[in-house]
Amino acid sequence: MLDFDAAPQNRMRHVASFILPLLLVCPTAAQRMITCDSSLGVYEIDITTGARTQIGTLSSNVGIAAGLAYDAVAGKLYVTSTGNDSVYLVDVTNWNATLIGNYGLGTLPLVHGLEWDSSTDTLYAMSMRNSGLYTVDTTTGLATLVGVTGLSGLVGICSLAHDTVQNVMYMTTSGAASCYTIDRATGAATLRGPLGAGANTPTALAYNVDNQTMYLLDNLARKLFTIHPVTGAATLVGPTGVGNLLGLAYLPGNGRLARSVHGCGNTTITVTGNAGTGSALETVVGNTTGVPLVGYGLTALGVPFCNCTIGHEWSFVTVGSPTVLQLPANPGLVGLQLFVQGADLFGAGGCADPLLTTTDTITVTIG
Repeated sequence: MLDFDAAPQNRMRHVASFILPLLLVCPTAAQRMITCDSSLGVYEIDITTGARTQIGTLSSNVGIAAGLAYDAVAGKLYVTSTGNDSVYLVDVTNWNATLIGNYGLGTLPLVHGLEWDSSTDTLYAMSMRNSGLYTVDTTTGLATLVGVTGLSGLVGICSLAHDTVQNVMYMTTSGAASCYTIDRATGAATLRGPLGAGANTPTALAYNVDNQTMYLLDNLARKLFTIHPVTGAATLVGPTGVGNLLGLAYLPGNGRLARSVHGCGNTTITVTGNAGTGSALETVVGNTTGVPLVGYGLTALGVPFCNCTIGHEWSFVTVGSPTVLQLPANPGLVGLQLFVQGADLFGAGGCADPLLTTTDTITVTIG
């Protein structure tokens, strides 16, 4: 029997050790470049051709999706809205967005640029109104001005991307159709060069750490480009198809989170984190009125129970929410599938005897 730590967030630190000898080899998917359009469509984009495939739709509370940022360590995807000037956390299993908060920047800050700086664990944003660089509080959403870029004239949409290898923040503007580096201490921008190659209306940037390449979307040309890190020159990859693409983020690693929709009652489950070996997963069971539970297992079931569904065999159960699971840093675990389901003991709206509700089941494919 496992000896759990008292704090809920530490109870699952050692649970993952039970999966070490059980290597269920399953195919894993490749890393993903994700884009979104202003009408909330979410797409996976092929970095070799530019072609996109729709994989979901952001929840309507976002309003107008204007930019994406991804924290690869914590496995958290953020989206900025120019419809309500706010930042959201996105569940990558169903693309539901949870409001973090309003930027607090007054009327029409038009925050398109959004990027996570892994070197300092900081979320940055760029306002089209004053071409100012801001830090964003990931708890409240409030933005704090770092400084303005110093660019004059029509700046247009400002996009951000962080080169995690060289630790350099890049910016593009649709007004000047140029590439810049940006000083994260002052906000000052330094020109690298014009984009050229027909990339006249850049609207989104993302850095692919696996091939160490910067990618750019042009929403009017409807094309994907790469950018030279020294000159800023753009090179065409290919057409993206019709759509006002305003966000771009690279999700590294082969780990995946997927959702089986069969929850009963109002109880929800949200799992965030990097599904790679050596990383941590956080599970939050929401909308509970009783005792929140989280169950972990290795065998999918999908068995009806009362008015609910038991998604998997519950090998280990923890009480409370949130719960953190630390995955072992063992490459032999790649491909193993772990199932996570929540429940609300004594919660109404599901099973009457015993009184409980169950959530959807999240499948974690370790990568």
